[in-house]
Amino acid sequence: MVISSTFSILFSHGIKILYGLVLLKLIAVYLGPDGLGELGNFMSLVTIFTVIAGGGVINGIIKYVAEYKNTPDKLYGFIYTSLVYSICFSIVVLILSIIFSNYISILIFGNDKYSSVIIFAALSQIILSLVNVIVGIVNGYRNTVLYAKITIFGYIISFPVVYFFIKYSGYVGAAKSLVVASALMILPAIIFCFRYFSLNEFKTHASLDSKYLKDISKFSLMLLVSVSTFPISEIIIRNIIIENVGLANAGIWQSLTKLSAVYMGFIGIFLNFYFMPLLSEKGNDISSINRIVIKFSCIILISFFCTSIFFYFLRSFIISLVFSKEFLVAGDFIIYQLIGDFFRVGSYIIGFIVVAKAATKLYIFAEILQCTLYVSIVYFSLKFSSGFELSTVFKSYIYVYMIYLLVCYLVYYFWYKNRRSINVINN
Repeated sequence: MVISSTFSILFSHGIKILYGLVLLKLIAVYLGPDGLGELGNFMSLVTIFTVIAGGGVINGIIKYVAEYKNTPDKLYGFIYTSLVYSICFSIVVLILSIIFSNYISILIFGNDKYSSVIIFAALSQIILSLVNVIVGIVNGYRNTVLYAKITIFGYIISFPVVYFFIKYSGYVGAAKSLVVASALMILPAIIFCFRYFSLNEFKTHASLDSKYLKDISKFSLMLLVSVSTFPISEIIIRNIIIENVGLANAGIWQSLTKLSAVYMGFIGIFLNFYFMPLLSEKGNDISSINRIVIKFSCIILISFFCTSIFFYFLRSFIISLVFSKEFLVAGDFIIYQLIGDFFRVGSYIIGFIVVAKAATKLYIFAEILQCTLYVSIVYFSLKFSSGFELSTVFKSYIYVYMIYLLVCYLVYYFWYKNRRSINVINN
């Protein structure tokens, strides 16, 4: 069973990685470094829409489904409340996007010609909100086989549509293709869930509960902070790059950040499926939580280090394969990206503890800290250095996550020490 589950999650995310790489390849071939650099701001906007879809409650659903899965009354009440919350939140986002579509288009693209693309993305996030609820439930049950089926069939369905958009609709098509895959995943999600979950039992126990609304809103707040920090910091940094070293260099930077997002997404999925539900199930058992943290830290960081070495020595081949020969200069900077990602992975592990325990204030502080550090270090490097280069941005990324990782583990150490002391006193 464990082997089957592991294979399912690896295979499904392998499909997701392949899809992401093919998408980047198509954009790189048809638009080039300049086009990828120009499309970068819309990529950040898509990230925002993807994260806030349905209120960004997927992590909350994973947490509480893992806790309530053996108590049907609580489980179905929570799921119903989450579903209503997600749909209402998405409708509000759509209305605001329609009202401010021209302004957002000017902010992202520099003109108001692409307001229809903004509205298209906003419509897609309504569908995506339903996908997030279903995927959150599946994750909470740790049903990796079902998740794999939803993911694989979703990407298979979406690929022909995405290919058509990019090849025949140019820049606008490439922008739309960024949200198509996630939205089309609703088809297999609904089909498989009707086969595996009882609709009659859901109707029997479903009810709207203010307690669950309060619980789930914490995760909305966390995700809204994420939306207003990292993607926006990327837009600021991208504009700094464009103003100082040109659009093509922004495309080179964007290529490595998107490539990073592909393999970092694998780690996020792994932590979502195994790490966070495991933490939620342990409750306040601090000793078990600490053992899990140490175990996962060792496994993930060692695995990432070994993979990074392999990745570095094949960088020219990988960059040519994923993008095109126009992007080969990105190989000069990939070592910085990999080092920064190593420190970021370490901080991910502690970050998932914060999410699993719904520590809203700490999560908000952490998100603001890392993004403020990133923008500040890049800005002051520009302000006080004799010459601004693209390598400055990548080096800043390393400094940010070295500092952030240190802060994360210091906070965890004092939290663990404090909780252990409380448990000793209570016992």
